Amino acid sequence: MIELKKLDPLTASLEEFQKYHAFINVIQKEDWPDDPPRSLEYVINTGKSRAAMKDVIWENWCLHDNELIVARVLVSVENYETNRHVITIYLNIHPEHRRRGHAKRLLRKVLEIAEQHKRGLVIALTADTAPAGEIFAQRLGASQGIETHTNQLRLANLKAGLLETWTNVPKTITDEYELGCWENYYPESDIEN
Repeated sequence: MIELKKLDPLTASLEEFQKYHAFINVIQKEDWPDDPPRSLEYVINTGKSRAAMKDVIWENWCLHDNELIVARVLVSVENYETNRHVITIYLNIHPEHRRRGHAKRLLRKVLEIAEQHKRGLVIALTADTAPAGEIFAQRLGASQGIETHTNQLRLANLKAGLLETWTNVPKTITDEYELGCWENYYPESDIEN
């Protein structure tokens, strides 16, 4: 029996995260075939970081078939001054479990959340590496909004010294900005009130 369960990253067990991690890597392999799989730690930290956001409500609903997650919808409700009519969803179905009504079931949950937050427009993303998403969107009657492309730069192929040239910025700029890298999620100590 297929069960719909909410994944709350603040209370989820390690076992729940492991199931979700396995699902995410199946989806990522389809959407981003050249990228390495995500680590379990990355998936856990991403979920917890989202939960800590003050102006965005994230809900993550998964369909479970015994021990396997077969579909999920991640819903983002942003509470900013603009676009208060919008929710954004990330709906994914395991490739081996498509065309079984899972998307319709998850969309019912999306409509419930949209109604709860008085939102009338759903934005969903599709990838050309997973054409089933675009086909599904068309069948629903969705219209194409903004089309984007992702460009990737392989750092191993850069000419020697080019990165240093880019990061060697004038002192006047470094007085205002800092080039930094944080692992996992943004540290609380670096957030200004």
